[in-house]
Amino acid sequence: MLSNQLIRHFSRGTNSFRRRTKTTVQKVKIEKLRPFFNKNSSLPNGIQNDADAKLFSKELQPGERKLLFDALRKITADQYNEHKKVVDVTIDHEDLVKVWYINFIPMFVYGCLDEALIIIGGESINK
Repeated sequence: MLSNQLIRHFSRGTNSFRRRTKTTVQKVKIEKLRPFFNKNSSLPNGIQNDADAKLFSKELQPGERKLLFDALRKITADQYNEHKKVVDVTIDHEDLVKVWYINFIPMFVYGCLDEALIIIGGESINK
């Protein structure tokens, strides 16, 4: 695995890496650097639409596609889990009283009307 420092060193223009082992320094040759978003590439402004995304994905090797797909899936899952997190919510007593009144008044009126209709209906049946 190449470190970020080695990648930066390679991107500055040299075409090889120096990998330090315990006893010696090995020279690792990189066959081809494939920059995607520079002035000379087919995507100088990055990915901006579906066609650019398809072009970018065609340039990737199968192993790179899998790594990119896994990373995007993990980012998407992390964003979903972050959005889904429950935050401690405190409900004030005044809010609970307001909700109680909002639910109590219609039910009380319905109950009174229902009982009145039942009493009137029962009286008319008895006559």
